[in-house]
Amino acid sequence: MIYEIFSFYKKRMSFWNIYFDYMKKWLVSLLVITAVIISLGLLIVSFWIGVKWIILLTVIPILLVMIYVRKEKNRIAKEVYNQDSPMDVFYNRKEDFAAYLERKGIVEPHHFEYLIELTDKNAQDLKVPFLINWGIMAAIAAPIWIQYIHYIFSNEISGLEEATGTMGILIMFIVVMLYVGSIVRSFVVGELLNGEYNRMKQMGNLIRDIYLIKLSQGRNEWK
Repeated sequence: MIYEIFSFYKKRMSFWNIYFDYMKKWLVSLLVITAVIISLGLLIVSFWIGVKWIILLTVIPILLVMIYVRKEKNRIAKEVYNQDSPMDVFYNRKEDFAAYLERKGIVEPHHFEYLIELTDKNAQDLKVPFLINWGIMAAIAAPIWIQYIHYIFSNEISGLEEATGTMGILIMFIVVMLYVGSIVRSFVVGELLNGEYNRMKQMGNLIRDIYLIKLSQGRNEWK
């Protein structure tokens, strides 16, 4: 039964089925690829010509893609689902999922508790271990980064103002790299390797949310 419920959840609640099916996929893919190429190009140019502030521009293409995706979600919510916002679409789908659970006989507290326990167990079974975590990457990158900072400040920085500016640029560079790294890791690990695991966990969280709402409404509202 759990995978029948999971199948319904994916059809009704996943981003891909709700929004991506109605987006211009070729345009979204082209924008993402272009944003990555431009960002990497700006990063290379910044180091090549020695103008560090150009690094700040690398985040702009990514932000533009995020703004476009957000606008597309709002457009699809209004044109496809006749809702005022993506949040309204979510609440509507959430009510549909709650009604589906009721049709499947999930109506009592022990039903929900058993389903939540079963969902968590199946999620763990679906999880693919990722051996390279943030701690390992930090342990590898930290010594290299420390040596790089030491080299900059011991060989090229000649004054407090220049040191402050360089530090600001380095901090922004770290932020941009962490952001891009989180996107890549989220896609590679979260979608390609553990997509089913994440969706199962999300379904479990939604079931918990519905369960708590029903508990707060009182037993008379359950049936």
